[in-house]
This record gives sequence, structure tokens and C-alpha cells, in this order.
Amino acid sequence: MDGLGIFIWILIIGGVVSVAGAVFWVIFFVWLAKSAFRQAENQLSQLLPQIDQMLKASGQMSPQQKAQIAQMLTQANTHMSQLDDISRQRYELRVGDLMGTAASAGIDWTPGSF
Repeated sequence: MDGLGIFIWILIIGGVVSVAGAVFWVIFFVWLAKSAFRQAENQLSQLLPQIDQMLKASGQMSPQQKAQIAQMLTQANTHMSQLDDISRQRYELRVGDLMGTAASAGIDWTPGSF
């Protein structure tokens, strides 16, 4: 093989490797985003029952309990903002219901208040 043939093979192999590398990075970032969505969804799934349990279990809440519930609602709101649109729709109704229950228990919470 002469020098031109080797150069053409190097160009072909380099092109294939660069395309494969670009595809790998796209797949990696999509996987990373999906795992972040899954993690936020898992955290929200664990947090909402805790909030619900605290709201149902307490008759007269101390100011510390009210602050803790408000902080947990803030965390839920943060986790919801990290979800993709499809997952967020499933949780908006549940979080809205919990916010209504918290409001009837005397916890004045709005997004961004903490």
C-alpha cells in the first residue's frame, strides 16, 4: 500500500471513530438525564407519603412541625421541577391536595416562601 491508501484508511477509521464517539456521548447524556428524572421521581414518591402521614397524624401541630411540613412541601416542589412533563403531571394533583390539607391545618405555604 502506498502512502495515499494508508491516508485514506486513516481518514475512514477516524471518521467512524468520531461518529461512534458522538453517538456514545448523546446516548450517555440521554441516560444521565433519564436517571436524574428517575431519581427525582423516586425522592418525590418517598416524600409525599411522609408529608401526608405528618398532616394526618397531628392534631395540634407545634410551630416546629409546621415549619418541617412547609420545608418538606418546598422539597416536593423542587423535586417536581426536576421531573419531565409526563411525570410531573402525575404528581401535580397529589401535591396540590397535600397543599390544601396543609392549608386547612394552618400551614401557610407558597412555592418559594422558604
